[in-house]
Amino acid sequence: MLKNLCKSFFFLSLFLLLIGKPIKGEGLNILESSNSYFHFTQSINISELKYQTESDSLKSYFQAIHIGIPFGASVRLISATGTELTTITNNKLNPDKISTALHPLVEISNPKNIRGRQFITIRIFPVVGSQLFSRVEVKISFDGGFVSGGSVPNDPRFDRIFRSLLSNYDQFKSMPVPAKPVSKIAAASAPFADGGEWYKIEVGTTGLIKITGEQLQNTGISLSNLNSDYIHIYNGGGKQLPFDNSVNRPTFEEIAIFIDDGGDGIFNSSNYLIFYGEAVDRWIYEPEATYYINNVYADRNVYWLHINNNPGLRMGTINADPTQGYDTVITDFKRNVHLEQDNMLLTKKNGRTLDYYMWFWSNDDYLEFFVSTPGAIEGEDARFYLDGRTYSPYMQLYVNNILAEDTCNKFNCRYGVSWLQDGLNSIKINLYEGFNALPYFNFLEVYYRSRFLPENNILDLHLGSFNGTGLLTVINNFNNPPLILDISDPLKPKIVTN
Repeated sequence: MLKNLCKSFFFLSLFLLLIGKPIKGEGLNILESSNSYFHFTQSINISELKYQTESDSLKSYFQAIHIGIPFGASVRLISATGTELTTITNNKLNPDKISTALHPLVEISNPKNIRGRQFITIRIFPVVGSQLFSRVEVKISFDGGFVSGGSVPNDPRFDRIFRSLLSNYDQFKSMPVPAKPVSKIAAASAPFADGGEWYKIEVGTTGLIKITGEQLQNTGISLSNLNSDYIHIYNGGGKQLPFDNSVNRPTFEEIAIFIDDGGDGIFNSSNYLIFYGEAVDRWIYEPEATYYINNVYADRNVYWLHINNNPGLRMGTINADPTQGYDTVITDFKRNVHLEQDNMLLTKKNGRTLDYYMWFWSNDDYLEFFVSTPGAIEGEDARFYLDGRTYSPYMQLYVNNILAEDTCNKFNCRYGVSWLQDGLNSIKINLYEGFNALPYFNFLEVYYRSRFLPENNILDLHLGSFNGTGLLTVINNFNNPPLILDISDPLKPKIVTN
């Protein structure tokens, strides 16, 4: 899982690294550079080639070049030509370990933003089978973009970084940037401009959150003749803020809640309110996709309780009376399990830690634990996904003491299993280390078909893109009558009645 452990000194050391060691490669010959065009040749130096691991677990080699572009310009590759094709004799490039994945000779990244300025990365893939282009000529155009007006940034500290990074820095340093717009977020008046007192509620798990009048009273909130309509709760979604500052920030909005005030409209110490809370690390359900998210900055989602003289947002209702008729009988659904522990950072055998964001479960070569799959339909196909950092033969998975077939690389493995049990399943994993690193295990996910069986008094089900009226028969092992919510919009759930 990703967690933020970066300190200010780490950011400073990054500056020193970028400034002290030039990133621009050798062998680059710029033939023409302007605000609308960049033409160059690159002599390929095998010692400067980097690689990426492909789906076949083999390597594709490339040489990277970074160039600045006018802000907002569209980048177009005019031509890319490789010459001087030679047979690979360098020991660094073993033909048996070169991937068969096909790449064009040149790939261009999407623009990256740094402090209101933009640059792209050009990747040259010079290897063709057992041969290599020793020289590549590339022509690129910049269409549109901000090329006049505005101002040329005066940012000495970052200019030192750009100078070491960008091959066309001499042209880039004079490219103007548009004036910064007034921040819409800073100008927004809602919601804290309402004044008064705001009470912070931290949520660590996904599910129903109950707050009693007695709890509010114990925090110092006066419940004297408190109109229950005037209670509000707000949230910003709890998702990680985008790294790119040009992406819109999350919307801070009021969520729908349910209040039991005894029917008299006054909220006292014996009353309570309920809202649907979400953890920051959670499953996201969309009509065509289901995926798990992590927040690198926070462990808890923050909700805000506020009282004013305006009516608050309340949960609506949906009539689900089965006697009204239905067109489909739904007997099962796709269920997901995510297991993860954050115990350590990845450390090489030489003691170096390269990443302070990614946390791992274990660096043992053998793990054994249990995973609960309530309602699993025996004989149905299930999928396991294991994430880690391992080396050939990567990870071996035994489910209930049966070896699962896999598709693996050094980062993750996928398995098909048809012998899941309804309840606890034994999991055993063998992991393999490399020459310079121990094996590190990150997390496990299971995707399987399930009956409508609650676990610990909770049944969280997702029907995907189903459109119609369906009859669901739930196995009733709840300890108390359940509250059923439609959480298609988690911030505005609706109570399912009848």
